[in-house]
Amino acid sequence: MRSLTCRGDLPWWRRIRPEEYLFVLFASALAATIQFGGRVGWSDVGALALSKVRAYAAFMAVPLSAAGVLAVAVVAWRRRTAAALSTLRDVAPFLLAYLSYVLLRDLVPLLRPGLLDGRLADMETAALGVPSFVAIPNAIGCAFLDFLLMGCYLSHYYVPPAFAIWLAWKDRARFRTFMLALTISWAVGYLGYLAVPAIGPKYYFANYELWKTHPGLSPALHIIEGFAGISRDCFPSMHVAWTVLTLWFARPERLFFRLYLPVGAGLALATLYFGFHYLIDLPAGALLAVLAAVAARRLHDWWNRGDSAILRACGSAPSGSGSPPASACS
Repeated sequence: MRSLTCRGDLPWWRRIRPEEYLFVLFASALAATIQFGGRVGWSDVGALALSKVRAYAAFMAVPLSAAGVLAVAVVAWRRRTAAALSTLRDVAPFLLAYLSYVLLRDLVPLLRPGLLDGRLADMETAALGVPSFVAIPNAIGCAFLDFLLMGCYLSHYYVPPAFAIWLAWKDRARFRTFMLALTISWAVGYLGYLAVPAIGPKYYFANYELWKTHPGLSPALHIIEGFAGISRDCFPSMHVAWTVLTLWFARPERLFFRLYLPVGAGLALATLYFGFHYLIDLPAGALLAVLAAVAARRLHDWWNRGDSAILRACGSAPSGSGSPPASACS
């Protein structure tokens, strides 16, 4: 029995990546819930999907178009179609999991009709005396912070994707682990929405004057609310989770890490400042990110155990030695 084999000799189940297994499991569980749960039908899913695709296309048209142009330019310059297809496979599970998350989070009210906002607010009041989503805008609210923190908040939609594109170019292994960690975070985060359905203090409480912002921010808030809607997507905070994951994988890039760290801190503050989240949502999102990063690293290493030895054997085998050629490794 050979101790080393090339990729072509791996069993079929090892050729499927863990993130692909995870997405299939996530999608299958949601499909089973829709099919057999009795609370929602496929027609509801279709209507939600259509509305969300329209909002998503409008909100993400600029960054997705820029990413597409960049990808085409890179492929045209390097003429590496195979590498581009491989990168597409790297990112596909995350994109599909995120798309499922965006489309299906509006199913939470149908699966979990009740809201836990009151309990979350009571927990903060009992612990702090005044809940953070009241104390913070009352204490520091001003026009300057309105614009500054909105800029930090919007970075969630643009900086991590840009970092992922750069990481795919520089460090393929770290990029794949980053994509796996993001996929894990979306899947577990959706379970958190089902377990703790909450819409956020801004929408649960009637005092909108508390979070009244500069009129100049109205277009941005309108776009955000048109894209996200009033969804039960508070616990855990995926804005914080995605930001922490980006910083976690950006640690070797010291300049980017130092520049994005204060922006990430501003993003976390913005979720409370604008009334989008309760305080407990933030550490829950950060903890999810750390667990997802550690799990992704260990799962990636375990799944690809022995690959470096396989590649060394394939790549360094002398001609006529009976060992497989380097071209057999893929």
